[in-house]
Amino acid sequence: MASGCSTRKSARDRTHKQLTMASVVDLESKFLECHICLETYRRPKTIPCLHSFCEQCLQDYISNSREVQETCFPCPVCKQFVDIPDPSLPKSQWGSSFKGSFFLNDLADCLKQAASPVLTAPCSLCDRNNAVKFCLDCDHRLCGDCFLLHRKIPTSSNHEVVDHSHCNSPQVHRRRKRFCHAHTDRVLELYCPQCSTPLCQMCHLTFHKLCPGVTPMSETAEKKRVWLKELEGRTSNYIHKLSRINDHLNRNLEAANMAKVSDAERLKEFFIKTMHTLHKKQDELMAELEKTYKNHCKALVEGKRDREELLTALCNARDLTHSLVEVGSDLEVMQEADSDLGLQVQGLIRRVDTLPRPETPVASMALDGEAARGVSKNLNKLSLTVTLSSPIPTTPTTDSPTSGAPPFAFPTMSQRRTPKLLKRIKTRTGLDKEKPEIWDMTVLPAGQLILVDAGNSCLKGMNMGPSATTVCRLSLRSPLRVCKLSDTEVAVTGQDKKLYIIQVSDKLEATRITSTQHEYWGLASVGEETLAASCLDLSCVHLIDLSGKVLQTISHDASMNPLFLSPSYLSSTPDGDILVSDCVKKCIYRLGVNGEVRFKYPCNGPFGLLNPRSLCADPQGPLLCVDKEGQKVVRLSTLGRFAGSLLTTIHGLSYPEAVTVGPRGVVYVTSDAMQTDTQDVLVFEIL
Repeated sequence: MASGCSTRKSARDRTHKQLTMASVVDLESKFLECHICLETYRRPKTIPCLHSFCEQCLQDYISNSREVQETCFPCPVCKQFVDIPDPSLPKSQWGSSFKGSFFLNDLADCLKQAASPVLTAPCSLCDRNNAVKFCLDCDHRLCGDCFLLHRKIPTSSNHEVVDHSHCNSPQVHRRRKRFCHAHTDRVLELYCPQCSTPLCQMCHLTFHKLCPGVTPMSETAEKKRVWLKELEGRTSNYIHKLSRINDHLNRNLEAANMAKVSDAERLKEFFIKTMHTLHKKQDELMAELEKTYKNHCKALVEGKRDREELLTALCNARDLTHSLVEVGSDLEVMQEADSDLGLQVQGLIRRVDTLPRPETPVASMALDGEAARGVSKNLNKLSLTVTLSSPIPTTPTTDSPTSGAPPFAFPTMSQRRTPKLLKRIKTRTGLDKEKPEIWDMTVLPAGQLILVDAGNSCLKGMNMGPSATTVCRLSLRSPLRVCKLSDTEVAVTGQDKKLYIIQVSDKLEATRITSTQHEYWGLASVGEETLAASCLDLSCVHLIDLSGKVLQTISHDASMNPLFLSPSYLSSTPDGDILVSDCVKKCIYRLGVNGEVRFKYPCNGPFGLLNPRSLCADPQGPLLCVDKEGQKVVRLSTLGRFAGSLLTTIHGLSYPEAVTVGPRGVVYVTSDAMQTDTQDVLVFEIL
């Protein structure tokens, strides 16, 4: 029995020692580690910014730092400039001139003793036996006999006594009495506020008899503790407040970086469109120039030919006349002169006289001066105005906005479209047995929201009225995706290799059911009677008609490289292109109906998507794509470039799966409430 008790006692001692050592290490690393040498303080000195250092470390830093000025130096931690207490001291004594920390010195000594406790120290009274107790009021070690005697003496019977093994622990440190340096047998129990000095009774009577306001130290310390506790609470509040401001600044910084990239892409796209317009105008003017000069040159060629013929006739007439004059007889001269020769030559001469004189230059063409100056003037006026909202409230300014606008209006950050939450739609109904899993959805022009609930194997239609929302449902076998065919019809695919045509009114009615050769997941309408459907088994996209017949297969690019791994979501653009989201390959494609790759957006890099899912085309231009793991909805430009995040967790988004755009640009996106048994659809108005 005795051996068992001793075993338990030794186990308790080892446990206590381990806990003591752990607390010592924690306290040393938190309070007693110099920021310069990273070791326990040696003669610590505290500077006015409340950072403490070893005296020698502080002096070495002052001696070697290049930023030290005549009467001050920057703190090694916070870089705040600290004035020295006595400017007349040489630089070699600045470190020792600061006030030493009595608390840090005392705590360091206590922790050193706690780290290696003396368990066999002799009794302070008899010096014969080992101490087993420690009196906090007398500061004496007591053996068992002296402890009993200590209890019997009336003056010490109410003293606080602890086990000797705990005498150096930090928990006991606060309760130990402090003794006067001048009167070693006297306890420091008074405090002089005028001299800021702790006193014993003898010091009060001897040196501080005339000092007013001497009060018991316990009373003063308690008031100081209350004040320090309030100060600690205020400090904690301001730390929390500053942390929230820093978090807000970090979010603003991230948003600013993303907005910069988005605006840069939009600026590039703007100039690409502008250059396209200028090139088109250039082609038109060049064609007009070619036509004008062609007609002009044709006229010149005809005029030249007429003149060459006239010149030849004149030359022949001259030669004939010269020959007649030189060698002709009188009879021949008289006969030819009286014949038609003279009349013909005179006619040729009259034709020469009536020819129009050519202008100099023959032809020229110039741009319209006013139009040319207008283009140059507008290009010189082209500028970019960026309006940033301050992340921290600042003093409002009274500057008036500039009048007018640049000739090429480019949207600024203040004109950026921002989302506003209109409503939150609960997708769970009374007939649901399982938690809804909304895999896809679409919105009809009349406002009906059509949901594919894979968790409950049904199609849900929600007519959102001004006061209430009515729900109709149609049970299907494992529905997958839905797309709009007309204002009152949708198409739905299922895992049972079926294509359902659903009529939407006050209820949902399957008007046509077609069997398909493959199991189709993604679905999009690309024509009146043509659908794009993705086949995961074959990693391709089929163009099919409403009877399920495969019209075309898209699986490779122009270089015969495979395009897809898992094209699970499809959508279409207003001009009939196909949008494909591959969640395994983590890519987004825009394809023509002939299979031409318009762009490929890789979901990697700083603006990559972790898990791209549903996507759709906003009628106003951008493409919207869901990043489920990133918990956001991003925008892509029509050229396939990142244009910023539209919705994030800040707007209440949680692991979205499906997104669609309804009338007037209203965005519908699913949000999974992980802690509940429902799934919501968030409706946002994009302002």
